Amino acid sequence: MLRKQRNLALTSFNYVKLSKSTISKFERGESMMSFDKVIAALQLIDTSPDEFEFISNGYNLSDINFFIKEIDSARIENNTKKLKKIKKLTEEKRFPLLTLASKASLTKLATYETQYLTKYFFELEYWGEIEIWLFNLTFEQLQLHDILYFLDTLTSSHCDFNFLDKYQYYLVRTLCDASVYLISLNLKEYSIHLLNLIVSSSLINTSSLNFMFLKNLFNFAQGFWNSQFSDYQSGKKEVQIALDIFASLTNSEISDYYKKKLSHSDLI
Repeated sequence: MLRKQRNLALTSFNYVKLSKSTISKFERGESMMSFDKVIAALQLIDTSPDEFEFISNGYNLSDINFFIKEIDSARIENNTKKLKKIKKLTEEKRFPLLTLASKASLTKLATYETQYLTKYFFELEYWGEIEIWLFNLTFEQLQLHDILYFLDTLTSSHCDFNFLDKYQYYLVRTLCDASVYLISLNLKEYSIHLLNLIVSSSLINTSSLNFMFLKNLFNFAQGFWNSQFSDYQSGKKEVQIALDIFASLTNSEISDYYKKKLSHSDLI
């Protein structure tokens, strides 16, 4: 183990604001750390990210990002075969959070599994891209009061990182997806709060490579809100326009995926 090879105690990482429990869980593969925390830890032990990935080979950032993207694409495609394969691979690699993320797109999680996720999100000291997307992949399985709490902690910390294009993408997608979910639960005030936050914080950057997609996703969520709480006909039109744009921008899978989010409404 790199830390032991450098004769560093767990408490040594307090210098870069990493607790003993955070490092210990990361070493055992029980939890993940955000990119900036990993970099800070590697700097302390004088190791490059490339060297770290080569030595660890089986618990690296590229693996984690790869699986997260694969889970996301599989759930959008409604590809259960692919999701089951990912679940098996992440179990073999001992990535419990990724296993739960893939399973969450297949079926209802067991109580002990949602408790594991809830504990993980409660103990987060930092919401990075990986943490945000794990939340996106699993939040509908959690208790509502916990979802709202995690959204509060996430949105209260976003301002330090919104200059990162990829971070903005994950953040805006998650806030829009959460808003759509909360609208379906008839939570009028909190759902519009999330949408207003996106606007007031200028989270959809016109220079972003994902501008068109994120803007359209926002319009979809805003239209859904309008249809339920403001002007039904106007909101319904906004939703349909957004779904049509999704189909033209990407493919019908994205459009179909978000259309399913409206299955309990009378819009579809």
